[in-house]
Amino acid sequence: MIGGDDQVVSSYDIATHELVDLWHVGHPITCIACLPLEGGNFISAVGTETGQVLLRQGWDPAPSRQFTCSKPSKSAAHGATTSILDIKFSKNG
Repeated sequence: MIGGDDQVVSSYDIATHELVDLWHVGHPITCIACLPLEGGNFISAVGTETGQVLLRQGWDPAPSRQFTCSKPSKSAAHGATTSILDIKFSKNG
């Protein structure tokens, strides 16, 4: 099970309720999703207040992928970021 507060994602063992891992994201967290994979592995996705989407596979110490989402370019909003409010995994088949 994973959860987040401020800039830290926490992983917990559901059976023992022990803290397993902490991941410092570096930006205020607005949403989290987790996708279990075969063999006990998983992928975590985190959306942030600053428009970052970070993907982390398993217990890797750093994100596997990182993306920045921006508002459409307009004269005043050029380069402005937008908060990620929801994030979900989908499966095809």
